Amino acid sequence: MLGALDTLNKKQQRSKKMVLSRDAILAVNDHKFKVIPIPEWSGSVNIRTLTSAERDNLEAVFTSKEKNSLKDIRAKIAVMCVVDDSGKNLFTEQDIVELSKKSSAPMTTIFNAVMELNKFTNSDLEDLQGN
Repeated sequence: MLGALDTLNKKQQRSKKMVLSRDAILAVNDHKFKVIPIPEWSGSVNIRTLTSAERDNLEAVFTSKEKNSLKDIRAKIAVMCVVDDSGKNLFTEQDIVELSKKSSAPMTTIFNAVMELNKFTNSDLEDLQGN
């Protein structure tokens, strides 16, 4: 048995993939960013990936049976994911009402780009809505 473990350890040592420690995982900035052109606003916005907690909360909204759970969803997504050049959120929850007054076209562009960047598929959304 020990020989098999030695062989496995040697293979792992030769592998280019490193087994990460807790500290290494927590230290990695694993967010992705993307610039989204918004022609209606004559410019572009930066978006970032959701945190795991934000995605969990968003999935809870999508699966909620509450009547108004999706109210202002485009504005809420913009608050979570539109960032400045340093990665800091541009908006706060206090901006949801004002963002909800914006044209649906650019807000939908942001929403769709965030869904794509965060690997939400149509199948994911259908599964969430089916639960």
